[in-house]
Parts: sequence; structure tokens; C-alpha cells
Amino acid sequence: MKNLSFLGRLLFGIPFGFIGLGHFIQYEFFSMEFTSHVNIGPYMMMLTGALLILASISIVINKYVQLSTFALAILIVIIIATVHIPNYFNGDEMQKAFAMFGLLKDISLLGGAIIANELCNLKMEKEAK
Repeated sequence: MKNLSFLGRLLFGIPFGFIGLGHFIQYEFFSMEFTSHVNIGPYMMMLTGALLILASISIVINKYVQLSTFALAILIVIIIATVHIPNYFNGDEMQKAFAMFGLLKDISLLGGAIIANELCNLKMEKEAK
């Protein structure tokens, strides 16, 4: 069961690390995507990337998972509200398709973050008894 838990942490955590790296490596793409609706500036873009990388590391090494999954859930809600929904309603047909794909992807990641957070809560309650 521990191997399966580790595999789950890898499969859930590593993509966030790559997305976070993308905020630095493909800065122009991410800044164009975000700043089309909300002017967050270059430092916030880098902060978002750093937070994604830190959350990824936290999940993979199984330290501060409750905090990182809670922060991820909040960040994902913000991304849905500021990127995917505006792109869907303000874009052409291609942008709408990409926005819907991103929205569905992020909703599932939001669900995973909430489940991971709740599992941490249950584990902490069990250890407290």
C-alpha cells in the first residue's frame, strides 16, 4: 500500500512541478495567457511558478502535504476564475475549446487536491487518537 501511495503522490505531484517550471521556461506564453484578463505582472507569474514547484516537491516527499494541497486548491480556483472562464466567454471557437479543456483539467486537479487534503486530515485525526 505504501508503494501505491508513493506512486499516487508522484503522479499527482510531478505535473505541478513541470507546470511551475513552465512559468519560468515559457514565461511569454504563461504571461500572455494570464495577463489577457488580469494584470498580475512578472513577479506574480514567477511566484505562481515557484509555488507550484514547492507544492510538487512537498507532495512527492510527503512533507507539509496538507498545507500544499490546500494552497494548490486555492490557486486552482483562482486560475479557473481568472483564466479559463474568461477565455471561454471572450474567445473564438479555438480559445473556447482550449478553455474548456483547461477548465475540465483544473477541476479534476482541484478535486485531487481536495481529496489529498482530506486524506491528510483523516491521517492526522487517526494519529491523534
